[in-house]
Amino acid sequence: MLEYGFDIDPISDGEIHRFKGPEDKKLNGWYVYHGDHGAFGNWKTNLGPIPWCSKDAKIDRGEYRKLIERERAERLRTEAIKHADAAKKARSIWAKAVPATENPYLTRKQVQPHGIRQSGDALIIPMYRDRELRSVQRIFSTGQKRFLKDGDTCATYYPIGQLNGRLWIAEGFATSASIYEVTGNAVACAFSGTNMTKVAKSFRKQYPDLDIRIAGDNGGEKYTDEAMIACLGKAAIPIFDEGDEGSDWNDFFCLYGREITRENLNAGI
Repeated sequence: MLEYGFDIDPISDGEIHRFKGPEDKKLNGWYVYHGDHGAFGNWKTNLGPIPWCSKDAKIDRGEYRKLIERERAERLRTEAIKHADAAKKARSIWAKAVPATENPYLTRKQVQPHGIRQSGDALIIPMYRDRELRSVQRIFSTGQKRFLKDGDTCATYYPIGQLNGRLWIAEGFATSASIYEVTGNAVACAFSGTNMTKVAKSFRKQYPDLDIRIAGDNGGEKYTDEAMIACLGKAAIPIFDEGDEGSDWNDFFCLYGREITRENLNAGI
């Protein structure tokens, strides 16, 4: 453990113990020690599990597997508790928020609220999975975005519009709202590039015949391709004129307007 910067005097009781690493503010490190062998790692950095034993001992592979399985079960249990607490907080935040009307961010992005709410100057966007509110995203008037601490965001999305044969999947709310407003098609806001693939897989599993289209970002082709392949769908990426700055379809919409955006979304698909 010293080789990884962990100066720990381990307790040999077969239980999972947590500790702070050299740069940790929380107990992200963990170890299990039993007899003369064990394993350790760090949840924050995805280190491990790394097996170790005393110089004179040989690792019992069966015992080691049991230790790792216990660590994994404990980690999943801890995460489930945190996710449940965050979901409860998200429901409270959503219930106390009011319907979004005029907001500097929406005005700047030239889109309508489409059912989201606000608390103070922060827009509140619910994050659903399996029709259950799992977390929320806050977007402040400055454009700064924040997810709820310990919220379960995996495969979550915010739906805009009614599903009717075609679905667009995009990253951010403004981009999703723009696409809905210019196409009239349902849109799933996936909140991040990495999450688009998970959302695409989920919808493909539920709707085998659905026409799924990925509204990717210019510069985010990796995520776009992964999502497109995951759902065997189609994709569109905005191409800007030389000298024009932008990366997503909301930028494109604000620069070139509704008709040109609609034409370019559907071009080549």
